[in-house]
Amino acid sequence: MEPSTRRLPPWAASLLALLLLAAALGGPAHWPAAAQAPDLVVYAATDLGPMDRFWAGFGFMDLYAHMDPESGEYPGDQALFDLVAEVNQRQPGTFEYVRFFDLLSDRGQWPGGQEFPLGCVTLHPERDFSRCDRYFDRLLQMGVKPLAILGFTPPELASDESLWGKAFTGANVSPPNDYGEWQRLVRDVVDHFTQRYGSQEVGSWIWEVWNEPDLFGPFWIEETYCGGRAYSSQWPVADRCFSDADCGGEACLPAQDANWFPVGDMLEYTRLYDFTVAGVLEANPAARIAGAVNAGSYIEPLLMHLSGISISGASSADPEGRNWATGQIGGGALNYISYHVYGADPDSFIAEMEQMEDAIASVDRRFGTNYRSYPTLISEYSPYTLSPHAYVTRYPAAWLAAVVDAILERADAAGNPNLIPAHMNYLTTPVARDFGENGGETDGLATTIGASTQVVKLPIFNAFEALGRLRGRRIQDLSNRAGAGAIAARDLGPQGEEVLSIAIYTFDPQDPEALGTTLQALQIQIRDLSSPRYTLEQYRIDHQYSNAYQLWKQGVRELETLQANDDLQLAAPPSQLSPAGGILELELQLAPNSLALLVLRGEPAASLIGDLNQDGAVNGADVQLMVALILGGTEDQALRQRADLDQNGLLNALDLQQLINLALASPP
Repeated sequence: MEPSTRRLPPWAASLLALLLLAAALGGPAHWPAAAQAPDLVVYAATDLGPMDRFWAGFGFMDLYAHMDPESGEYPGDQALFDLVAEVNQRQPGTFEYVRFFDLLSDRGQWPGGQEFPLGCVTLHPERDFSRCDRYFDRLLQMGVKPLAILGFTPPELASDESLWGKAFTGANVSPPNDYGEWQRLVRDVVDHFTQRYGSQEVGSWIWEVWNEPDLFGPFWIEETYCGGRAYSSQWPVADRCFSDADCGGEACLPAQDANWFPVGDMLEYTRLYDFTVAGVLEANPAARIAGAVNAGSYIEPLLMHLSGISISGASSADPEGRNWATGQIGGGALNYISYHVYGADPDSFIAEMEQMEDAIASVDRRFGTNYRSYPTLISEYSPYTLSPHAYVTRYPAAWLAAVVDAILERADAAGNPNLIPAHMNYLTTPVARDFGENGGETDGLATTIGASTQVVKLPIFNAFEALGRLRGRRIQDLSNRAGAGAIAARDLGPQGEEVLSIAIYTFDPQDPEALGTTLQALQIQIRDLSSPRYTLEQYRIDHQYSNAYQLWKQGVRELETLQANDDLQLAAPPSQLSPAGGILELELQLAPNSLALLVLRGEPAASLIGDLNQDGAVNGADVQLMVALILGGTEDQALRQRADLDQNGLLNALDLQQLINLALASPP
């Protein structure tokens, strides 16, 4: 008798196609979108890696002016630092690093001769770290790590008295007149902090060697050439010189070509770098070091020097690319390649990043090095090209989200996580004054009102807090709308419930003053949800919420009223939502240059969603069981209920699709 054959259900072909598609793609399968695609789609069951908050730093100028109440220079800084400490206590890592100038400058002097306190280390008659200790205790109390610039030059080591006040902090920016003494100073400073805070803690800090040495003018000395002839911007350059002895009888001079833009002396920087690194590592071998702290021009010379390649051309200064401090071939250690990026919109920001990356890659191509694999550090960033007034509006808040999203999308498209910087520091004078209307600084995180030392948060502060709530694993999103995008993450709450955090922004680079208030509807679809019910919290930064500046524009001057409206605010009371087939459809009404944070908290489950065999995990065994259930059925009603993931009373390919996504998103 012929074996009996069983007629497969009508959807069997679709089931087989789904299984083949999932295997071929190596990722979660998704059903075709509706005829009219949503503006934004978020795939909750995907996994793009950890949600690292690489943007989460801010920076200010010198320590004394901002951290010492005696300076009186920036009223409100202490109140701002209290706010940073408070948000970091609630959400650790909202701000991760703080960068500052003038650690080693124990006094400043303006060109007219007026002296004033600066930095935190007193050199003579003995090292005095008491002011440093007060500052660094405060930094750690804020829940941040120092990103400390090792500079500028203290009076006893200044080689050029004409360079006082050249930097905007009033420091001296000339090279040390005694590099051995400079190395000992750096060693003593790092050793003091290591003894005070422990090697492990100090090993988590970042030490940056100087600031923008490629930028002749405020921060460094001008490069010189034999006879002043600057023929080329490529390294090495034959006519670059270090002294007259390098020029065979000619004078070693700054560039005489009127069309040549003066640049910093990067050869001298390699010497500063080597002696600085030697001092750091002598005190703490676990320390992490960043260079070349580039303003946007030359990054190649340091990388060449570190590889033992001469950058001096005809100069006898380092003919074999030797370490200035040790005499060995090759320079000191390097943990991060650091540079600065500014751009009023994501496109210009990414273009500047690519310019720096191309320079790094060119060294690899020419000399067989591998610096493109090194972590990068953008130690200054902001929409710097904006008008000063724009910094107090909501524009920087939307800009921050758009830039972060552009960086992530670029890395995802290339399949190269190394395109994501290890860290970025937003450059700001932390406290503005009266929202910039009285001529004060406007690129801050907060503002004072009148003579008060209390502060009001600016929208950019709330943007850092909103993005700081992105936790866990990054998940995929798709934007079908120009000028809108999202950054999304999936985490587990304290009871094992699913928590989705989705930052959604609209961005219009043509409106840097953020004047637009016309609402536009965004259709949001969130797919592959695993919980039957969610609580939705919606926070907003726009012209109505989390934006005390709007009240100021309307004439409100009362500090208490402004402070009552300066937090990250809910745009609506929390609501309960139930996905249909694992999908939620939402509509947001957003003005241009706005940022919304959606937090979806799933209902705590008695058992893990998708764990059909109840072994505590969602994996291939559950997928095999689901296939068996669909093909063969079962009388076990409890098992059928667990397997009916979309709760529609049927076991079919829709349930299998959702289970495959859950299994792929679950930790091994």
